[in-house]
Amino acid sequence: MGGVWNCTENNCTAECTVMGDAHVTTFDGRIFMHMGSCQYVLVKSRGSTKFTVTLQYSACGESQEHSCIHSVALVVDEDVSRQLTLTREGEIVIGASMAVNLPYSDDMVKVRRLTSMFVGLRSVFGLRFQYDCQGGRIYLQLDSTWMGSTIGLCGTLNGNLRDDFLSPAGMIEGTPQLHVNAWKVSSACLSPVNIPVIDPCEMNQQNVFYAAQCDVLMEEVFAPCHAYVSPSMYHQQCRYQACRCGSACLCTALSHYAYICNKHHVTINFRAHVSECGMVCLGGMMYHPCTSTCGRTCQSISSGEECDGDCAEGCSCTEGTFYDHARQRCVLLSQCHCYFMGSVFQPGEVSFSSSGP
Repeated sequence: MGGVWNCTENNCTAECTVMGDAHVTTFDGRIFMHMGSCQYVLVKSRGSTKFTVTLQYSACGESQEHSCIHSVALVVDEDVSRQLTLTREGEIVIGASMAVNLPYSDDMVKVRRLTSMFVGLRSVFGLRFQYDCQGGRIYLQLDSTWMGSTIGLCGTLNGNLRDDFLSPAGMIEGTPQLHVNAWKVSSACLSPVNIPVIDPCEMNQQNVFYAAQCDVLMEEVFAPCHAYVSPSMYHQQCRYQACRCGSACLCTALSHYAYICNKHHVTINFRAHVSECGMVCLGGMMYHPCTSTCGRTCQSISSGEECDGDCAEGCSCTEGTFYDHARQRCVLLSQCHCYFMGSVFQPGEVSFSSSGP
């Protein structure tokens, strides 16, 4: 009674996720399994600014029985000479072969290492994503200006789940696998059409122990989040992932639910409670569920890096210290090496350039 409406015009973002290389959630919330080993269009624009994000899959696992994300690539305005590729090994490549160091920026994008686990990309046209190279996780966000202007595996971003499987030909595919195959970059890459979904727990009995650890999602550790996000679906995904590839995939699945919880302002530090997922931070860094290395490295001090508030799970230096790549550890500001024009200088060293010292 007596309340007053406070109207705002926030630019809300939509998110498409890929978890553990296999589980895709579209912008509109449709969830499906991805099984294939080709290159696929994750999202493609239909607006005046043209961009395409692709995923390259390749065989992985001890006996090459699984498919994992090998790289993520962004092409803007169909200029493949400036294609930006992030690899599973954490490298960034421009064009066909030019490897560059992070942080990297040009007139369209900025890319930097957010934490020990995630690389972050932010564009000038409303696209940004975080990529967990080793865990096969991608969190891709688009501004609301792209509403109704996307196609690809991530769907149509129009609030309608029923047309998320729209193909390049304008047809709505009937199954997830047909949808995935429709968005192959090259038709020469062969993908089976009717792949039976087999419970990996039946195939990999040695990993059933790790699948049992997924029960922590239903227990006290994650309980503060249950009122915001039901853990049931994430528990199913976790069991699939854990049986597929053991402890590493178990921890990725638990991290994914913790990430979703963090979007609801519920911080879950599950790694302190699940021994298989304990994280060792090297070089004096500390683990945090939501942190950032922006402005916290000696390189960023040298370059005057601008920070945007993005955070991700992983290791970073504690307050008052900075990560020095030359020493591979956290140091005080006075101990930082200086990074300039591709060269590394000792702390306190004076170098002369054409413009002076």
